[in-house]
Amino acid sequence: MRAPAKYLMIVTILAFFALATCSKLNVNQNPPEVPSAPSPADGGTLDSLAIELSWTCSDPDGDPLTYDIYLDTSATPEVLVATVDTTSYTPVGLHYNLTYYWKIVATDTTGLATEGPVWSFSFGADMIAPSCSLIAPNGGELWYIGTDYDITWQTSDDDSITHIVLEYSIDGGDSWVAIGDTIGGGNQDTSWTIPPEPSLQCLVRISCTDLGGNAVSDTSDAVFTIWPQGGMIAFSSNRGGDHDIYTMYADGTTSQNITDSLERDYLAKWSPDGSKIVFHTYRHGPREIYTMNYDGTAQTNISQRPADEDVHPAWSPSGDKIAYSTNRRNGVDYDLWTMNVDGSGKTAITTNDFHEYGADWSPNGEQIVHHNLQYGNWEIVTYIIDSDSLIRLTDTTAYDAYPAWSPDGQLIAFCSDRDGDREIYTMNANGSNPRRITDNPANDNFPAWSPDGSRIIFQSNRTGDWELWIIDPDNPSDPQNFSNDLGDDQYPSWSPIY
Repeated sequence: MRAPAKYLMIVTILAFFALATCSKLNVNQNPPEVPSAPSPADGGTLDSLAIELSWTCSDPDGDPLTYDIYLDTSATPEVLVATVDTTSYTPVGLHYNLTYYWKIVATDTTGLATEGPVWSFSFGADMIAPSCSLIAPNGGELWYIGTDYDITWQTSDDDSITHIVLEYSIDGGDSWVAIGDTIGGGNQDTSWTIPPEPSLQCLVRISCTDLGGNAVSDTSDAVFTIWPQGGMIAFSSNRGGDHDIYTMYADGTTSQNITDSLERDYLAKWSPDGSKIVFHTYRHGPREIYTMNYDGTAQTNISQRPADEDVHPAWSPSGDKIAYSTNRRNGVDYDLWTMNVDGSGKTAITTNDFHEYGADWSPNGEQIVHHNLQYGNWEIVTYIIDSDSLIRLTDTTAYDAYPAWSPDGQLIAFCSDRDGDREIYTMNANGSNPRRITDNPANDNFPAWSPDGSRIIFQSNRTGDWELWIIDPDNPSDPQNFSNDLGDDQYPSWSPIY
């Protein structure tokens, strides 16, 4: 049977195209040209690892080409690092003081390939320092003793960073202590358990070294604070023999004698920024006022008046002045005075014929509350600075003394024996709504507020000797013995940093 003519025609056409294709692929196809014109130049020495490999190559038939790139430190490179369809490539992972060899194998779309010659380039010594930037801590942080915090940083290098060293300083950079072991160069953070050394002058320094030995460092932009959580309590105690100023963490641990003098030191008060403590002392016979750093260093006599007495110091909320009581006007009556923190500018603000003690500056700086004998017995009175006037806040026949402003300025804590024995009370800042906080047959005295106003610390002899106790003024049923020592612990002051 004869096939229809149309089928014969289709077979003929298909055979023609198949023949033409085979002729093109196998008869006239040419391989790519040999890759040439390398960059970097063959045998060149380079200063920077930031390079781009490039070359020239074409195909006689105009076919698209792909390029296999072989690159390593062997004179006959066998490591295929990339296959690309352009005539350039940016290598990574290169190092100084090495010679690299490379070649290009060009392949067209039919699979025909041409291998190029082996080229080389070298790097000299690494002269470029790494980049290193400390992120945290970078100034202003409050990090609590015994707590874990992350030190973070960013680094980069054109080669590789081999190791990182971290250090900290608690004296503003005068001396440094290593933080743990050397850290691998690929890290960008590490956890640090804060050491038991309170400081307001803390810095962290990071030092990075690259493979070529180049080193760079970065330090916190400003100081940060290491402090016990909850703050510290300053107080007077004879637990070491003499009455000295001590500090203790607010959790009741880590008691430290910071004055250690042969005479009696009393009534410590923290400066508003927590960096200094003011107190009065019997070191020169009559009481005089000293300042010192919070750790007891730099003890300085700012009274310089041994013939008279300066007592009961208190900081202004701005930290630039100290209010105190003194008898220097006539040797008899104790007036309220102020002076600059270096002892200059001593100025009488009251000149009355009765004693005025126990000054405490209001948080807004407008008043100085204290107790005086203006009315024949000790009463709480506040001195209004702008109007140069006194306002009576308590009006009883009892002993009302040692007032202390709450941090928000809304309340005043004080001690009073209006109900028999001395107890701790609070009242509104205008003297209204007095409220009894403690209720014990012993004597409770000298209250001081926690920085957040949630607690009051006071001295009490309810266990036989003077101890420091802490109470929640809103729920005062369960006061806690804070100091719990055989000696007499008195006159507490809570650090503003907590």
